[in-house]
Amino acid sequence: MLPPMSLKVLVAVLFTAALAAVVAWPRGAAKPAAPVDARRVVSLVPSVTDILFDIGAGDRVVGRTKFCSWPPAAAAVEVVGDFTSPNVERIALLKPDAVVEAASHPKALERLRAAGLPVVEVGTLTLAEALEQYDVLGRTTGLVERAAAARRRLEAAMDAEAARWKDAPRVRVALVVERLADAPQDIYVAGGTGFVSELAAKVGGENVFGDVKKDFVKVSPEDFVARAPDVILELNSVAPPTDAEALAAWSKLPSIPAVASRKVRVLSQDFLLAPGSRMHQSLKVLGEALR
Repeated sequence: MLPPMSLKVLVAVLFTAALAAVVAWPRGAAKPAAPVDARRVVSLVPSVTDILFDIGAGDRVVGRTKFCSWPPAAAAVEVVGDFTSPNVERIALLKPDAVVEAASHPKALERLRAAGLPVVEVGTLTLAEALEQYDVLGRTTGLVERAAAARRRLEAAMDAEAARWKDAPRVRVALVVERLADAPQDIYVAGGTGFVSELAAKVGGENVFGDVKKDFVKVSPEDFVARAPDVILELNSVAPPTDAEALAAWSKLPSIPAVASRKVRVLSQDFLLAPGSRMHQSLKVLGEALR
């Protein structure tokens, strides 16, 4: 099995994607028709790989990124690069019927299209886009009914988990997706427009950076002091620190309520930053960590 997804790489990609305003495609030019009934699929998005297996199309996946580690069966699929630097030549040799890439990776999309590959775009930055992946992949593979059923199962599981916290008090939380040093500096957090913040809201989390209209954003220690979260959740699946180690780093800002009350928690589950078939588990983890 592959090692967990590199947090630094993932956050860098997500942050770059959040800043990408327009997919690089010539204005006025017609895009090729979306592939349908694809039998050979290259996935350049971890959540796409996850969902393809979830809808029963795992045997059609012939290429993946090195970060596509779920489900475990994906480890048998050939690696063709990473999120933003796919090996176009290798992908072409696989003769795919569809190459699925995130709509927020314009340079990669441009390279794939320039090579004449049958590209399918998916959104991954918001919760609505994350769920819509099921619809897009159902149409792409011709497994529309299976994909719709899988999406319904996921949404039902998410609704059931959210219902657990319906009457719970709201909790002011900071959702840290990267901290580059053993101190509260070079901090990246979830802003108010992305799926991480949306998932937290479903289980009673009030994102203290929710008014920032970005998916992910770099903030300063002073921002944390001013926003005064009651809970700090660090989402880190790669060599994660212990709760005690994280608290020690944040103790340099003792005026933050979360630090004073020792409510600094590390969440090491890799699915928290990959919005696929395990989003109901993300809700469970977030809901319990907030209390």
